[in-house]
Amino acid sequence: VNRRMAAMRADGKAGQQQQEGEDAEEDLPSLTPRTATRELDEERERRRRAEVRTEQLSRFIKQAEADAKKRETTNRQLEADRDNWKRKWKTELDRMHKLQAESARQVEAVQ
Repeated sequence: VNRRMAAMRADGKAGQQQQEGEDAEEDLPSLTPRTATRELDEERERRRRAEVRTEQLSRFIKQAEADAKKRETTNRQLEADRDNWKRKWKTELDRMHKLQAESARQVEAVQ
């Protein structure tokens, strides 16, 4: 009886494994020329889109770098202009102080 039960269990397990194997085969897509062509076309389209996106990103990065360089140049020019104005007005202010001092001396000399 035990041998018969063991044999039945073994047959049951073998049958279950065979069924699982068949189920796994059913899960595999059947590769026909039409599906293979479609999958190949889909892969080509994915790659083409990826290339287009990469190109767009590359152009975006180049433009951002060019804009940053322009801003740096503009900022340097603005700083140079500011420094020039500071020098000009400091020179002008110094000249005005000298004129005031000279005027004060002349007023004192007259009195």
